[in-house]
Amino acid sequence: MSTVNKRIIYQTLFLFLSLTAFAQTSENSWIVSTQKYLKITVVEDGIYKVTGEEIAKSGWGLDSVNPEKLQLFYHGQEVAIKVSTKNENSFVSTDSFLFYSQKNDGSRDSLLYRKSESVS
Repeated sequence: MSTVNKRIIYQTLFLFLSLTAFAQTSENSWIVSTQKYLKITVVEDGIYKVTGEEIAKSGWGLDSVNPEKLQLFYHGQEVAIKVSTKNENSFVSTDSFLFYSQKNDGSRDSLLYRKSESVS
């Protein structure tokens, strides 16, 4: 292989590695594929309470919920929660957690669409 060909290969490889090093991370990079997630629908801004009974009704076994490891995310950012439980290692139907959230206003989706012109 000639020196010119090696140089082209190295430059291409360097360019590729440089671009991947500065690539943006996915907005879903906080998602861990081996974890289970529960989606909570929020229709108004405010404080919400989720009980163990509601979690169980959604199909989750409460025996798999560790209150010390509960996390809540909104737009990929962790949200503060207040867990109320009698036992720090298990979650039962009478336990609950509180959190504040804002409704989805569609602002993130607005970048995907052109504004429509008013039709008369």
